[in-house]
Amino acid sequence: MERQNQWQKNSKITNIDILAFGAHADDVEIGMGATIAKYAASGKKIVICDLTESDLSSNGTVERRKQEAKEAGKVLGLFDRITLDFPDRGLYVEEKAIQKVVEVIRSYKPKLVFSPYWEDRHPDHGNCTKIVKEAVFSAGIRNYHANNTDPHKVQNVYY
Repeated sequence: MERQNQWQKNSKITNIDILAFGAHADDVEIGMGATIAKYAASGKKIVICDLTESDLSSNGTVERRKQEAKEAGKVLGLFDRITLDFPDRGLYVEEKAIQKVVEVIRSYKPKLVFSPYWEDRHPDHGNCTKIVKEAVFSAGIRNYHANNTDPHKVQNVYY
């Protein structure tokens, strides 16, 4: 939650090139780490947003996964990485989830959004995609209110 407050208060966030969403730390790296590294190496500003802290993971602790995510971000050349406070195995397509993701999109103003493919054995992965899809649409609606953020239309979404 502390990290989330930091990005919400950061008034110097500029338009970024790619905003990649994952349900858990390491989802984005596993799904498209090489793509992120390639684009970051060419000078693109890339942000990863993990929707949960992966607190139910059988692969390490929350603290260890945060440290690994931080190290992976350095290797990949990320501009920033944030983690929202949704519970692991608690991602559902509901208004509060959509609204938080809209806030992230409107704060970073990405050209492109990357999201997990919608068919996956882990329900959080599929629900992450559904939340992001709804949020990308809502982020561009002028009359959709999300924490006093201005509308932003993403150019493309890739899975």
